[in-house]
Amino acid sequence: MDEITYGALRPNDVESFVRVVEAALHFSPGDMRKWMRITGPQGYRVVRQHDQVLAGLGIIEMGQWFGGARVPVAGITAVGVAPEHRGTGIGSRLMCTMLQEIHEKGIPLSVLYPATLPFYRRIGYERAGVQLTYELPLQMIDLRDTTLEMQPAEDDAAIQDMYELYDQRAYYFAGHLDRPQWMWQLKLEPGDQPTHKYLIVRDSTPEGYVIFTQSRRDQPIRILDMGITTQNAGKRLLTFFSGYRSMVESMTWRGGPRDPLLYLLADNLIAGMRPKHTIQRAYDWMLRIVDVVGALSTRGYPAELQAELHLEIRDNLLPANNGRFMLEVNDGYAQVSPGGQGHIYMHVRDLAALYTGYVNPLELRVSGSLSGSDSNLALLGLLFVGPQPWMSDMF
Repeated sequence: MDEITYGALRPNDVESFVRVVEAALHFSPGDMRKWMRITGPQGYRVVRQHDQVLAGLGIIEMGQWFGGARVPVAGITAVGVAPEHRGTGIGSRLMCTMLQEIHEKGIPLSVLYPATLPFYRRIGYERAGVQLTYELPLQMIDLRDTTLEMQPAEDDAAIQDMYELYDQRAYYFAGHLDRPQWMWQLKLEPGDQPTHKYLIVRDSTPEGYVIFTQSRRDQPIRILDMGITTQNAGKRLLTFFSGYRSMVESMTWRGGPRDPLLYLLADNLIAGMRPKHTIQRAYDWMLRIVDVVGALSTRGYPAELQAELHLEIRDNLLPANNGRFMLEVNDGYAQVSPGGQGHIYMHVRDLAALYTGYVNPLELRVSGSLSGSDSNLALLGLLFVGPQPWMSDMF
C-alpha cells in the first residue's frame, strides 16, 4: 500500500483509466471516453501502483442551492475500482484522499449518486435527496388551460430566459444544481435525438419552459428539462402535452416528491385508490459535509428566525469537522465558530441529511445517531425547514 499514490489523471493514464472504469461500472465500450470529453479531463483523479491505474473518479465543481443560497459542491462521478482490486481498500483510499483534497480547496459539500450505500456511508456520505422518474398517460390529463402562450425557443435570448427561469426555481427549491454549461448543453442538445424547446409566456413575460424529445409512437415523450414558476404555466404545459394523446401514450420526466404537474391534475387517482401516474425509478442521492463551518455558514436560513445552537459533530475522517461548534443564525445568515457546549450530538452523516431538509431531527433521533433535547431538536428542525430536496440532473 505504501507504493500507491493519488493524483490527477495524466495523458498516459487515460487508456488504463478508461479500461478500469468501463470494467468496474459495466459501461459499454466508448462510453467513458465520451463522458470525459463532455466533462473535461481536468477533474479526474486516479490511484496508481507504480504506473498501473487501480481506480479513479471524476470531480465536477459546481454549486447546489439550499435555503435560497448557492453552496459550492463537488459532484463525484465515475467512481471505479479495477475488479481484481475490489475489497482491498483501494476504493476507500481513493475517496478519502479526494475528500481531503476538496476540503483543502475550500469546497464545503460533495454530492453523488451511489451504486451502493454502505461503502459511501462508511466515509461520511448520507442519503440527502431524491430524483424520481415519473410516467403519466396523456389520456389522464384532465384539465385544459390555454391562458398562456407556448412559444418555440429558437434564439439565444430564449435560451437565456430558460437559464433565468431555472435559477428562479432553484432559489426556492432545495438541492437543485447550479449547472455547468456542459450540463445545460446536454439538456438543450443531447445528441441522440432532436429536441423541442418552448417558453410558456404571459404578455411577453416567460413563466416557464420545457425541453423534450419525441421518438416512435410506441415510446413516451421524454421531458429533458422544465421549469414551472406559476400555476398557469404548469396547467398550460399539461394542456400542451394532452394534445399528443391521439398519437403517443405517455410522457416521462424527472422530478421531486411533490411534483407540481401531478398536483395540478384535477384528480390524480383512479377509482379513488390507484395513482394515474407511475414512478419508473426512485434514486436517492447522497451528500457529504466536507467542511462543517463552510457548509453551515454558506447556505440560507429562514429570514425571520433567530437561533443559537451548540453542536457536537463526529467525523472520523476529516479532523477539522470533529468537535464542538456554535451556530448562530440571524436574518437568514449564519455564523459558525468552534466551541460551545455541545447540546446536540450527531455524526457528520446526520448533519448531511439535516442540512438538505431530507430528514427532520425528531425522525433522525430514531434512525440516526442524533441526540438532544426536544426543544433543541425542534429549533434545529426550523433552521433546515423547506421543500423536500431533489434534482433532475444526472452526472
